[in-house]
Amino acid sequence: MLWISFILVVAVVVGLVVMFDAPDEAETAIGYAVAAFLFAAIIYVDRRVIAVATASLSHRIPIQPGRKWLQVVDDRLLHVAWWRLLAGGTFLVLLAWLTRSILTASLWGGIAWVFYFGFCFGMWTRNVWRKWQMQGRA
Repeated sequence: MLWISFILVVAVVVGLVVMFDAPDEAETAIGYAVAAFLFAAIIYVDRRVIAVATASLSHRIPIQPGRKWLQVVDDRLLHVAWWRLLAGGTFLVLLAWLTRSILTASLWGGIAWVFYFGFCFGMWTRNVWRKWQMQGRA
């Protein structure tokens, strides 16, 4: 309901702005007001959803997870073929090469590009290293 009402409000506002030939400042102010309203509505709906979920789980005893995230990744790596790891690395290199123009487009875009692909290549390198370690033990 929130998204449908938001899309309808934006469509009506855009229609009114076009019909009355509003100045750019009014369009900007309306845009920020709609974005602020959407942000507040998302926070409100999110709090309601979390409150309902918390109330339904309040009578249960909390338990600790049995495994950590990297242990789950390692268990999956045992069953992954080497060609899939190498194909994933090749895909990452291709994606980084295709999007390299982001580095020079803007400062923050370049920083985000470096951190994103740094994380991706770091995880890929870790997965290859762990797969090689686990194959050596088996």
